Amino acid sequence: MHGEGQEEQDGLDKIALTLRDAVNDIFSQKGDIPEKVTSAVHFSHHWFRTLREGIRTAGQVACAKGCAWCCTQRVALNPAEAFAIAWFMEDADFPAELRKNVAAECRRVWDHEDRLDSAERYATGLPCPFLDRETPACLIYPVRPLSCRWYESMDDTACRTATAEAGGTLDIPLDPRIEPLARIVEQGLYQGLFPQGMRFNNSLIMTGALAIIWDDPTALARWCAGEDPFAQVRVERVGKPLRDFHR
Repeated sequence: MHGEGQEEQDGLDKIALTLRDAVNDIFSQKGDIPEKVTSAVHFSHHWFRTLREGIRTAGQVACAKGCAWCCTQRVALNPAEAFAIAWFMEDADFPAELRKNVAAECRRVWDHEDRLDSAERYATGLPCPFLDRETPACLIYPVRPLSCRWYESMDDTACRTATAEAGGTLDIPLDPRIEPLARIVEQGLYQGLFPQGMRFNNSLIMTGALAIIWDDPTALARWCAGEDPFAQVRVERVGKPLRDFHR
């Protein structure tokens, strides 16, 4: 007989397989690669949101609109999410001048992150290049990575303290049930993209991955052909991560 833990894992594995099949179905439809990859990313994010709502407890999450205490960290994402962000910014609804400024800031932040590990990056206090500092709000909120979606603090005071203590560790209380959901959703996305020949790594530094996409017009074609245009922006290349969130 399966124990309770095994039953839970079987349920998570079933979710991954369902998402895999959905991604395969997306790629069997008509449409260009950007459209299909974006649809697959949106579908995976929708799945995560649905799963997350299923275990959400009222009043448990301290994060709220206008809160940006965690937006000075290094963010990890997968290639599909990186391309989805780039395409989102190319949309006509995203102001051209803002896109230009955000891209320049993204490259500037990457110049710092390329030399720093997570703790050192956090100590710089550099805001995420996708953060509107006046609001503050995320400029790419509809396509923000899974790593941002599952990082939900249960105590905003701890977030304020961690931000105020530059160079300190991020001792933020998180719901331990959430990350496994994000990981299993990402696994399903990987299983769906792998048959398409697309290499998958969930340890890319967001700013570096976006810089490559913007600077290398062949990045998408190379990725679709099974190459790895993002090798130089993998987290493990620049230092040990502070938490699993940054892997």
